Order: sequence, then C-alpha cells, then structure tokens
Amino acid sequence: MIGKANVMYNIDRNNSKPLYLQLEELIRESIEKGIYKRDEKIPSESELMNKYDLSRITVRNACNHLVKEGILYRVAGKGTFVSSPKIMTSSLAYMGFREQLERMGYETTTKLIRKKYNKIYSFNKF
Repeated sequence: MIGKANVMYNIDRNNSKPLYLQLEELIRESIEKGIYKRDEKIPSESELMNKYDLSRITVRNACNHLVKEGILYRVAGKGTFVSSPKIMTSSLAYMGFREQLERMGYETTTKLIRKKYNKIYSFNKF
C-alpha cells in the first residue's frame, strides 16, 4: 500500500515493463486518485525502497522522471512534493488552445465581450 489510502498497489517483477516505470505509474495513479494532493509530500526514497523492495536508483529514476514532467517537485532537505496541475500546450498549428484544454479535461466556454463593426474602404487604382 502506498500513502494514506486503502488502495493496494503492486510492482510486478514478471512484467516486461521496467520497475522504475511501474513505480512511476503507481505514484502518478496515486496523485490522479487524490491519495496525494497538491503540495503534499510523497513518501521518501527510503520509504518507497522498503515498501516495494526496490533499489535506490530505481526509485530515484521514477521520481526524477516525474520531476522532469512537472508532476513532482523537490525541496532540498524537505522531500518530494506533488506539483500543481500545469496547463500544457502543443503546437497551435495542429490544434487550438481551446481544444487543447478540452483534451486535458478542462471545461471551456465562449463569451462575446464586445461586438464592433468597422467600415472598410476600398480604393480602386484602375
């Protein structure tokens, strides 16, 4: 069991997926399920090592990847914490900002703030 909830997670050593990726998915799932909340400390590397019988490098690789993704952040001497959700964008050439937000699960609305007409003058030079 990881964290405070009564949800059982396992590392499957017979799975072809590397152990650090399995641990990364467990931590990510714990965050998504609300077991770990924003700005809350996750278990230390030592606690994760003992809980899942993993090496320090395996635990560190999983945490480092989640830190690089912006899901976790570290505070020197304090530990590793859950980051606030980030709005990430892809190239707007392929998808609009609204569509990106909707794909990330955000609810969007459109509101007309002002309606203005401009006169267009055409000058023929011929």
